[in-house]
Amino acid sequence: MTTPTAQERLLSALQTATNRLEYLTQNDWHLIADKAEQLTFKKGAKLLHQGSQTKSVYLLVKGTALIQSDSKTKIAQIGPGEI
Repeated sequence: MTTPTAQERLLSALQTATNRLEYLTQNDWHLIADKAEQLTFKKGAKLLHQGSQTKSVYLLVKGTALIQSDSKTKIAQIGPGEI
């Protein structure tokens, strides 16, 4: 048995994400996985700022992320497997 590649692991994580985009096709997921890169952030790092636009999608693999407004009001907290 061979070990899954990083891309295969990413594709599996994307396809089983808790709040994934259900309307995407198998081909769409492969296209996303081909363009994806793994990022690591330090505790407390800010990924996005309220009102900013991004073309990125983040899939949390490990840890938790707090979603809050600029006024520090907690909006949500997500965990592994969430987009």
